[in-house]
Amino acid sequence: MDFDQLNKELDKIINYMEEQFGGLQVGKANPKLIENLEVYVPSYDDNMKINALASVGVVDAQTLRVEAWDKSVLSAIDKGIQDANLGLNPSNMGEHLLIKFPLLTTERRQQLQKVAAGYGEDAKISIRNIRHEHMNTIKKQFEAKEISETDKGSREKKIDELVKDYNKTIDNEVKGKQEEVMKI
Repeated sequence: MDFDQLNKELDKIINYMEEQFGGLQVGKANPKLIENLEVYVPSYDDNMKINALASVGVVDAQTLRVEAWDKSVLSAIDKGIQDANLGLNPSNMGEHLLIKFPLLTTERRQQLQKVAAGYGEDAKISIRNIRHEHMNTIKKQFEAKEISETDKGSREKKIDELVKDYNKTIDNEVKGKQEEVMKI
């Protein structure tokens, strides 16, 4: 049983959840909110991420500036951001897009809290699935007489402890993100 591999798998889940948190609009301009959005670009006849088409920068606390490297894709980026249902309406300035972030209402903040909790639940489900896989591996090793009953018990206990620790980390990060969302 390779516990280093298990830790890497669990860390990957936490990192993915944190990336998702980065995409939540919390009332201030954050390039992560749109950088990884896929937009359809007719001239390339393909979907591409915004960060592959343009640079995204912060103008001020409420504004992002999107500068496309190929100006012909600016309208496709504009349409993609509007179609993403993020509540953002880019202003096409010809050379670049300006995206104003509206102040969040209490209702929207509560919705974002639920989204953050959903990301946490998704992470916990992924952790449970990984736990299940590793427990099955231990069970098969025991049935094949590759490990003793004592080893089986200690390995299962160690996996359960790791899962418990990672679930606590998820709970703490979700709680922190929910508090951040509610700050005005």
